[in-house]
Amino acid sequence: MIEERARMGAYLAPVEPSCRNPVCATLNVGVISHPEAYHIHGRTPAGSVCYFCPLCKDTFSVKSGKPAKNHHLPYKNSEIFRLLVNTVSMRRICRIAEIRSKTLYDKIRFIHRQCMAFVARRERRLLTGEVVPDRLYLSVDRQDHLIN
Repeated sequence: MIEERARMGAYLAPVEPSCRNPVCATLNVGVISHPEAYHIHGRTPAGSVCYFCPLCKDTFSVKSGKPAKNHHLPYKNSEIFRLLVNTVSMRRICRIAEIRSKTLYDKIRFIHRQCMAFVARRERRLLTGEVVPDRLYLSVDRQDHLIN
């Protein structure tokens, strides 16, 4: 039960890049929360920032840029999202959007990541107390409950 709850709520945990060396002391020490633990070591040819870990002498890079970088046919995303929400079959979506099935599945993965990031940002604001609603409406099994 606890493992399942942790799995389901994993999208709320902020993902911070850190040293990837399993024997390093800074393995789970994030670059953003502990900038003193790392040194900037330039950029990759793609423009991502490289960091140097002085403890294990390892370097690693952090992806930067837009989430849709190298994402072909971005103008099709809204159409595909609308078709998915309206329960159109996969084969029919491919025909309507004039795309291959591999492209459709790539778009579904991309849309899923974007939706999870959107929900995580909103729910993190509730958990941290940044946003305090006057009333909180929860919908459970098609019943609305008002909780004091």
